[in-house]
Amino acid sequence: MSGFAGPRAPNAPQISRDVWEPHRPVIEEAYKTMTLKQLVGFMQREHDFYATGRQYIHAFSRWDIRKYNKGGLESPPSESPARNAAASAEHDASEEPPPASPDTVPSPVNREPPAPPAPPPQPWTPDLDSADKILGHYRLAEMLLALGDAEFSFIINAQLFKTVHTFFMAPETSRPSILGGAFSMGDMLPLVDGRLANLVACARTALTREQADTARAMLNDGIDLVLGGDDEGGANDRDVTWARFVLRLLLAATYDGDAGARFHSVELIEEALLGVTLDHQGPPRLRELIGRGPRLDITAYSLLSWALSRFNHDADADADADDGEDCIDSAAILDQFLHQQPALPSGLGNAQLDPRFQIDCLGEIDCVPRCLRWCMSTLANGPAIPAAIRRAVRNRRTAVYAVLCTLWDAWWRSTLASPLSSLAWTVNAEPQLGISATELLATVVYMIMADAPRRETWPDGRVLLRALVAAEALNRLTPTRLLRRFLIQVRYTGEPQMTGRNARHGCVPLDGGGFVPPDGAAEMVQPFRNFVANTLRIDGLPILGPDAAVTPLTLANPGLLAPLPAGHDFGQGRSAGTGTRSSAAWADARVANPFHL
Repeated sequence: MSGFAGPRAPNAPQISRDVWEPHRPVIEEAYKTMTLKQLVGFMQREHDFYATGRQYIHAFSRWDIRKYNKGGLESPPSESPARNAAASAEHDASEEPPPASPDTVPSPVNREPPAPPAPPPQPWTPDLDSADKILGHYRLAEMLLALGDAEFSFIINAQLFKTVHTFFMAPETSRPSILGGAFSMGDMLPLVDGRLANLVACARTALTREQADTARAMLNDGIDLVLGGDDEGGANDRDVTWARFVLRLLLAATYDGDAGARFHSVELIEEALLGVTLDHQGPPRLRELIGRGPRLDITAYSLLSWALSRFNHDADADADADDGEDCIDSAAILDQFLHQQPALPSGLGNAQLDPRFQIDCLGEIDCVPRCLRWCMSTLANGPAIPAAIRRAVRNRRTAVYAVLCTLWDAWWRSTLASPLSSLAWTVNAEPQLGISATELLATVVYMIMADAPRRETWPDGRVLLRALVAAEALNRLTPTRLLRRFLIQVRYTGEPQMTGRNARHGCVPLDGGGFVPPDGAAEMVQPFRNFVANTLRIDGLPILGPDAAVTPLTLANPGLLAPLPAGHDFGQGRSAGTGTRSSAAWADARVANPFHL
């Protein structure tokens, strides 16, 4: 008689087939590259689906899934596919080869030749066979970029540009045959302006030489989109417009992600800055240029900020050389840019220096405070973080993404039901700022979370409440100070998207390494990008690999309300015109240091 071994462990609760079936496509796809143990953990972590390894084995037998070793290749056909599937799954769990059956042992005489190697996987392309799918992929690309997924944001934006551009560039008589005749002019007209957003996003986030070539080809095809009506004037007129400046910087950005071609990017940036600044033996001044259209051109402002930081970084590195360049006072140039904007003819300087000049500079730019108030109202209604991403909140970065996805989901689901007055910020983002409603919402959320109390332990069930408190604090700022905060966050959001890739390709990041994504960043982003794709009913978005490029998330310091100090750009500036660091610049640097997540 055997000794007492304790009570028998209870069986795992049964899972009905109705529960298994919705997860089947994800399980089958993931099992091609994962072991059974990895699959169990993946489904628990990313899809909140709990099943034991043995239950997976039974499901594989029922689905007739066959897998040979860990390479994702199908096993040779046999008389009992269910038995082979179970043996393969047991092999993954035990890391030992499955026992060979007499039916599968090859004959030493009639040995079959080895199977040919599997063909390389085809690159993923989005399914754009209807106008609704095109619109959904526009929204997906915007959110992927906000979540740091530059890789698939680029892929979607490039394909969107190609699809819509091909339709409009074709002769009118041949348009019905393009793309299987699935589109009409009425379907495509609302997507015309989206081509410029696709182009700008690709130029700013190209990560590889192949992507850079694609972005430059897009710039060549879409040059009229960037210049708008710029070609109506003479050659001299075209050289003194912000449209021409934006085009030059977008071209420079396509070279900046490639270490071998980065010198060309610096040359283009220097040429562009010399074209828009005047230097008469004194500090550089910004030329009066013709605007591009938006009341406050956020795209041009962000690109100008990036160009000044890149120029000053290289000037700082060459300061000891005989031909070293003095840095440009970026804060002064950016303020001069604001003075030229139609919505801010007096700039923000007076209101910043003297509280008596608290003029409502947002008279023509109401989308920022409207968006902030909408976020407050939504958070005050007590929403819950969607179940699909609730378990993913485990640090400050994922908390920011959780708040963004919660508010984005509420906006997306209420777009048709809400009155226009409460969603005016979504309509005004483009004409007032030249950016999409998604980009406006993401920037406002980053501002909110920069003010939110920091936590050392996660998960924290009060993430949304903390976001509400921070939003209420921002809402108490004067319109001028709120706009200052927004513009600073635009700079801290846009520059990592363009400079974080340099560390990946061997270049020196602007802040000495702070833009490098943390380990496991791709895994952090995965549940949020899945949630967005599922909400938009977009199937087939590939899983991010562990080495995927993820843009760092940078939040502006909540105490930073003044412009960045002269000659200081994210920790790498010098005092403008002196070539040496000043103690004041170092003191200001401690205040201006952003949060890198």
